[in-house]
Amino acid sequence: MSSFVDGEGDSRRQAITGILKQLGQPGVNTSLHFSTLLSQLMGLLEQLSPTEARNFDLEAVIKALVPCCLPHPT
Repeated sequence: MSSFVDGEGDSRRQAITGILKQLGQPGVNTSLHFSTLLSQLMGLLEQLSPTEARNFDLEAVIKALVPCCLPHPT
């Protein structure tokens, strides 16, 4: 993803990466946990400083979210 200069930013990056990994699990979009994960992700993204936001790889976040937002074949 991106590089942050301070420990707090690195911690946020790691948390965001962890959430994206969880969102990539099969069937997560049908669970109640999905909305919790999305809320956590949005909260972390909102905490990014302007510099972090400019350097953040938002494209990677979107690429991770798109598959889990699409319906899975049953």
